[in-house]
Parts: sequence; structure tokens; C-alpha cells
Amino acid sequence: MRDIVVGFVRRPHGLDGELLVHPETDDPAETFRPGRMFRVGDPPEGMPAVLTLESAGPQSRGWRLKFREIGDVEGAESYAGCSLELSEEELVKLSQNEFFLHDLIGLEVRQTGGASIGHVEWVIDRPGQPVLVVAKDDNKGVGSERMIPFSPAIVSEVDLEARVIRIDPPPGLLDV
Repeated sequence: MRDIVVGFVRRPHGLDGELLVHPETDDPAETFRPGRMFRVGDPPEGMPAVLTLESAGPQSRGWRLKFREIGDVEGAESYAGCSLELSEEELVKLSQNEFFLHDLIGLEVRQTGGASIGHVEWVIDRPGQPVLVVAKDDNKGVGSERMIPFSPAIVSEVDLEARVIRIDPPPGLLDV
């Protein structure tokens, strides 16, 4: 069971121990449900590593979260910069042929003709469509990454079992 980052604590919000959190999820209202328990990535020394959510609400620059274990601004300050995590099993169940973006990291990217492009190092979750950052297997260092839009016009198949993404890139995409 793998833990997935669903938010990053930006700073305290107010004086009662609330946190302003940047969500790393497409559905923060579902993810930040009261009663849910979150693990803290790299928790502050002497502070709880598991936090129980009491209340949540959208804020202009993120989500405002109140946890049972944090009662004041000093406690909240100590969590700034920490990640909030849930196990993969606690996340929304996906339909067939759906996957989380984090599932793509490490997959081999191949052209539909079979030539290997490299492996997905990370995914940039951009409005409109994500972008795969693919490290070339044959060239390390400067210029060794390619950015490939994760678009149905380019990505023809994602096979999580085989750990392969097949693409049919337009002319010139891989030359950049």
C-alpha cells in the first residue's frame, strides 16, 4: 500500500490552529472530508504524524483545514511545508482505463512503431492537459528530457501492467 500526497501545508490560517493547504487532487471536496485521517510526510519533531480532519473549506488560495490534534497557531506553524498523505486504497476508485497521474511515473514511453523514447520522470499537471517529462535513456544531462503532452491525439495507449505508454507523436515533437 503506497501513500499518495494529496496536499501541501502552506501556512497557518488564523489563530485557532487551522492550516492553509494547497490541494494536490482534482477533487478536494471529496479528499478533505471531516473524519478522515491524514498521514504527515516528514512530521515536525514531537508533533503527531497522523491528523484527524475536523472541518474543511475552500479558501481563495487553497483549502482551510482544521485538525483535531492542532489547537493553536504555534502548532499549526510547525506543519508549514509538510505534505498530507492518504493511502492509495483511500483514494477514489477509478474506472477501467483510468489511472492516477502518479501511476505514470517510471513507465517506459515508446512510439507506436516500437522505438523507446525513455521513461517518465514526472508529470506536470497543467490546466487543459498534463505533460509527461520523459528522460531519454540514451543521453543523460542537459537536454536529456522531452516534454510530451498527455493528449489523446498523441498518447495511443497506457498499459500499466506492461508499464508502457505508447505514443504517436506529430512530426517534430521529439526533435525539440
